[in-house]
Amino acid sequence: MRRAALSIALALAASALAQGLPYTPPGNDAAFRGGLVHYEEGARHWIASDGVEIRYREYVLKADSGDYDVDAQIATLRGGVSLDTGRNIIVGGDDAVLTFHFPDRKWTFTNAITDIQPQGLTEPVHVRAESLAGTRTELTLHRVRLTTCAPGQPQYEVSARDVTVEPDKRIVARHATTTLFGRRLATVAALVLPIRRETADRPPVVPTFGQSTEEGFFVKTNLNYAGANRQSGAVRLDVMQKQGLGIGVTHDYREGEASVYQVLGKGGGNLSANLRHAQRLLGFDAALNGELRRNSYLYLPGSSSRNATLALNRARQASNTGLSFRWDATKSGATNYGGFTAGLAQGYRYSAKGNATVGLDYTRRSAAAVSTKELASKVDVAQGFSAVDVEVAANHLSTLAGEASVYKPVERLPELSLKSDVHRLGLAATKSAPITLQLATGAFEANGVKSGRQLFEATAPNRVWTLGGAKLNLGGGFRQAIYSSQSALYSLTGAIGVTQPIGHSSDVNLSWAVQAPRGYTPFIFDRPYAYNTLTSSVKVGAVHWLELRAGAGYDFKNNITPWRDVMGFLKIEPRDGIRLITDVAVNVNGLGPGEASHFRYVNNALRLRLGRFHFDGESRYLPATRNFGRILGNLDTPIGRQWRVRALAGTDSGQRYRRVMLAKDLGCLEASVAMIDDKGWRTERGFRVMLRIKAFPVADPFSTGMFGESLDIGAPDISYGGVTGQDRGF
Repeated sequence: MRRAALSIALALAASALAQGLPYTPPGNDAAFRGGLVHYEEGARHWIASDGVEIRYREYVLKADSGDYDVDAQIATLRGGVSLDTGRNIIVGGDDAVLTFHFPDRKWTFTNAITDIQPQGLTEPVHVRAESLAGTRTELTLHRVRLTTCAPGQPQYEVSARDVTVEPDKRIVARHATTTLFGRRLATVAALVLPIRRETADRPPVVPTFGQSTEEGFFVKTNLNYAGANRQSGAVRLDVMQKQGLGIGVTHDYREGEASVYQVLGKGGGNLSANLRHAQRLLGFDAALNGELRRNSYLYLPGSSSRNATLALNRARQASNTGLSFRWDATKSGATNYGGFTAGLAQGYRYSAKGNATVGLDYTRRSAAAVSTKELASKVDVAQGFSAVDVEVAANHLSTLAGEASVYKPVERLPELSLKSDVHRLGLAATKSAPITLQLATGAFEANGVKSGRQLFEATAPNRVWTLGGAKLNLGGGFRQAIYSSQSALYSLTGAIGVTQPIGHSSDVNLSWAVQAPRGYTPFIFDRPYAYNTLTSSVKVGAVHWLELRAGAGYDFKNNITPWRDVMGFLKIEPRDGIRLITDVAVNVNGLGPGEASHFRYVNNALRLRLGRFHFDGESRYLPATRNFGRILGNLDTPIGRQWRVRALAGTDSGQRYRRVMLAKDLGCLEASVAMIDDKGWRTERGFRVMLRIKAFPVADPFSTGMFGESLDIGAPDISYGGVTGQDRGF
């Protein structure tokens, strides 16, 4: 069908192309522009000269001349060729040739000079190649020279017979010769450069030297390799003074990835392994994942954990079947835990608006000589009609051995519900009256209580009206529940808000929200929360670099401390690259026991981006304890033209950070030495020496805490109580 559309489009576009005018065929699949165009009837070829341009989906093809084969659906362009793939722009000289196959969007390019930046790399790769071939997922280059340095005089360069680029995975160069600072280092059968950000814990190719508290002096290496059928991996060889010899391998293949790493020596059986595998199995899409960690000095010495997960899914037209299995076991000292779960889910769409699902989940747990076995079952049948949607749902938990789980789910035994709105029922002429209705009847069991329930609920979701320059927000609802235990409960909900602009960048907001339940319910989960609050906020933007926000609220249901904290927010941004934010909370209800100040906290954040000088600082002061819960600073500044210093210092939740790095810019390379002195929940002291290619991602120790958490230092978006300071970004 696409072939016919493209052929007809070219035929109809002939006169327009002859005049150099664009023509777009049906469906906007492609657009063409050309100079002189004619059609060869016998060969079924369109031939264009004097400049031609083809736009097809995300691709843009340009050249001096070209032709299109109607039967093969292949365009061939020559001279001054360029190809924009949506990610990269590839250009060639007067002798360049580009062929493009429209059905599968495969293309080849000869005599190309280009820059490519695959997903995963932080800088582009400069490429000279005799030919390139591309698809939507892969780029292949032949007789190629590549570098991430300036292409005129590269500090390093890789010459290879073939190069394959898989975005966000790897770059594989076969029969590759590496040149560093003009000196030929070696020729290898395959050179693999990983570009996956989630595995960027060490630089590719170049060893890392350093010293740490847990490992002593160490040398860590990555020896990458490549195999057939897109298989690749890395062999790890680490020599550590305190732990011994660490060896491991990570193998990446078409269906997944497997890795194993063990420390031989003082580590005492330190072993970790991971498996991620996916394939078709007996008609199912199968995914197998597993992990083993034993006596890891990086986690908890003397402990072990193991888990494996198998998920099977099969979709066949109206049917969807899912099977899942998980096994896990952990041991730490005298504490042992084991668990096994198995699940079955079957869904079937029996009509355009009807579907049914059933599920079974089996769980077995054992800990401290106590074991439990449970079977949870559920069924759900839903059918949509023009006026109403009907649903029947039921679920039940059976205890097969031991006692039921502490977190026993709410059981439906079963429940029938009808859902609609006033427009579908013919009570309103248009959909602008968004009142939804629900009527349900059924039986429930929760926390040892069993009761029937009939429910009626009418809800008007919040809507916004404009009155002059003001915005009015209204919403509300009514809910009535009657129980077989001779009890009943109803609740009314309402919300109204008004926002009045003041000038160009200021406004005042006043909002009132209430929910008033009356009666009794035997179920905790079914009782609406009672509230009656009035909140207000004001935003003042006097000039473009100043923003002030303040907010407060009053809780009419709270007789002891009815006033909510007064929140204040100040942002000063005199120019792009300078931002100061102050965020405070003030208690206006009076001091409580042990409190020494009305201020709950005072937060300050500073972000500076002045050319290459970067600084992020943040503090959180708690007047009640007269201490800083958090005070951190992160500095990144150049020293001269080739050197820079990075530093991180401060405390956060009892953890002290002291980190300094001195780095020298070598163009496309960077040499650095980092000193780390952290103390608190976890102590880490040592240094690391590293030479890396800047274009390849490496984990940044200055942006993560002791347990891998993001430190988020500086002045990003800050939100509290509905008052938000937006981050324009730098």
